[in-house]
Amino acid sequence: MECWKYVKIGLLASGMVDSYPAQVEAKDAGIDLQAAGFRNVLADPSLHIKSPYDAPEGAVIVYGTTDGSTHGHAEVVLPGPLFASDYISPNSRVMRKGEPPTLIGKGRRVTGVWVK
Repeated sequence: MECWKYVKIGLLASGMVDSYPAQVEAKDAGIDLQAAGFRNVLADPSLHIKSPYDAPEGAVIVYGTTDGSTHGHAEVVLPGPLFASDYISPNSRVMRKGEPPTLIGKGRRVTGVWVK
C-alpha cells in the first residue's frame, strides 16, 4: 500500500519531478504526473501497448481498481523489464511475463502509461 510513495521518492530523487507529488492514492497519480510534464501514451496507437510489458523503460504505469479498493497501484518500468514500486519484480501488477497480454487483472486496470 506504499507503492505511490516509493515511486514519488524515486521520481524526486531522479529529478523527474521538481517537488514531491501531492496525490495520496496511486490511482490518482496521473494528476501529479501530468502537472509535472508527463504525458499519458497508453492510447498512442504507434506504441501498441497491450500489456505493461509494452510500456517504455522509465514509464510510470498507473493502475485504477476493479475490485472496489481505494488505492490503485503505481510502478516504474526498469530495464529487464522489471517493475518497481514498494518492491521490484519481473511481474507487472496485472500479469506475469509470458501470460497472454492484458491491461486488466488481479483487481487492477492500467489507466495510464506516463512518460516524460
